[in-house]
Amino acid sequence: MYFISLVQDITARKTADEDKRKLESQLQQAQKMEAIGSLAGGIAHDFNNILSAIIGFTELSMLSEGAPVDYLREAMKAANRAKDLVKQILSFSRQTDDQRMPVHVGMVVTEIAKFLRA
Repeated sequence: MYFISLVQDITARKTADEDKRKLESQLQQAQKMEAIGSLAGGIAHDFNNILSAIIGFTELSMLSEGAPVDYLREAMKAANRAKDLVKQILSFSRQTDDQRMPVHVGMVVTEIAKFLRA
């Protein structure tokens, strides 16, 4: 009876496979970070534009000329856009803090009507 034994050292191949897996993981992480960086840059740009509008309209409202209420109304609109942007960011990250509660619709309509008449 004869036995043939074949032994092959695969250490180098296993090490190369592990190195390749690590490099692929690092590349994937770098791509994620690049995407997050682009997203953050876009958000910062949008938020900066909104803040510029708020600051500008607030400064205009402090001047003696013009109707300060109109400028403050525009500043409020810009602030609400900023709030909406933050809501979008939070919903994207699934960390919203929205609290649902019952409201009296009649009171809400009355308040909105008062605001619109002002």
